[in-house]
Amino acid sequence: MIIKKLKTTIMTLLCGITLFCGSAAFALAPGDLNAHAAILVDSDSGQILFEKNSHDLMYPASTTKMMTALLILENHELNEIVTVDAKSPFATGSRIYIIEGETFTVEQMLYALLLASANDVAEALAIYDAGSIEAFAEKMNQRAAELGALNTHFTNPNGLPDPEHVTTAYDLSRIALEAIKNDKLREIVKTVSYDLPPTDKQPEKRHLINSNRFLYGTGSGNKIDYRGKTVDIKYDAITGLKTGYTNAAQQCFVSSASKDGKNLISVILKAQGNFLYLDTRTLIDFGLENYSSHTFAEKHALISYFDFEGNKKVKIPLYSQDEIKALIPAAISPEDITFEVEMRPGFDLPVKEGEQIGTIRYSAGGALITEAPLITLTDINDKSALGETTLFNRTWLSIDTSPRALVILGIKILLSLLLWRLIMSKLNGKSKRAQSPNPSGRQQAARTTRARRPTSTQNPAKR
Repeated sequence: MIIKKLKTTIMTLLCGITLFCGSAAFALAPGDLNAHAAILVDSDSGQILFEKNSHDLMYPASTTKMMTALLILENHELNEIVTVDAKSPFATGSRIYIIEGETFTVEQMLYALLLASANDVAEALAIYDAGSIEAFAEKMNQRAAELGALNTHFTNPNGLPDPEHVTTAYDLSRIALEAIKNDKLREIVKTVSYDLPPTDKQPEKRHLINSNRFLYGTGSGNKIDYRGKTVDIKYDAITGLKTGYTNAAQQCFVSSASKDGKNLISVILKAQGNFLYLDTRTLIDFGLENYSSHTFAEKHALISYFDFEGNKKVKIPLYSQDEIKALIPAAISPEDITFEVEMRPGFDLPVKEGEQIGTIRYSAGGALITEAPLITLTDINDKSALGETTLFNRTWLSIDTSPRALVILGIKILLSLLLWRLIMSKLNGKSKRAQSPNPSGRQQAARTTRARRPTSTQNPAKR
């Protein structure tokens, strides 16, 4: 079996994609940011758009709570009732002063965790989930590794100082990319305020304010100097996520942003004061102004064919598993974008429907833009791969279901029907003419007969 890599320009295979070219709005260098570490990524593709010291080990402070919230959302229902244990109320730092024996829903505690950054609530959730802080930290580390955050080590659910509690800007971006896939988490982190109702232990409601001033920061005390102007911290493009601060970590912020079809994640670690907001705004605007959003393929679009050489050479269709979307530098030339299809190492038959059998990678100027899995939409076994075609062979019956292919198929069917109707109309006309005598012909024959004189050998004059 020979595994081939296919490489060609996007313009020759993916029709209908328009790349908007132009010069970059502004350049960004690591020295332009105050933060020690930073990263900007496309949240649709995971593509890195900018980074500064992104793999340096750093303290994450309360940005840790993204992972805490993610684990709770993945393993519990929002309406579950949590009873506060005896240890959690003594957590230090930011808290809402929960009381032993007090009860909350998981949903209520998540609002307190992500808006008020409550350390006591983080510990209560951890103990509720895993029985202890230590056991929950093990689950956090396991999940981080699964997400590709390989240089992260958590020791607690809230980010309180610990020399062993470390991460990187890159790792936090991987965690954030997974976190924003959760609808409830996205809803919570964009909420400005939330009221916890009174409980049997606390007769007063608790009013929670989001620590992310990008959502509401206007007026006096909420200003930054940006591009020669004094502007409000509030920025509509930013949709949420998590702030953090400790003396050791300094200002930290993981943000999500969306505008004009572009979706971004930025991470700022160890910034000073309001530089947190200045650096975040600079990163987000760099992504919004220097990149265009493009969809390379819809979900389950036919991407290419792979020549599989078994007993007989056959072509195996490769489909996109999901929509393939990424940000393209505004200054790029369409001719510079290429893609490469690579089959799974050791690929062989049979394969099951939906199984990943390859990967497609899009690049420009030698730099990777994005990559995505390729799948088969049918079961393919040894017999179907050898070219057998029967009524029950699903491979034989399969069609390309991409929108463009369906439009072309519809046009072909319509033209075929029109041609069939035209042919049948002509055939029916000929058949009728052949079966029915012409009345006008009969009349003409009669007139001809009546006008003809009888033939005679006698002389008329002698008669």
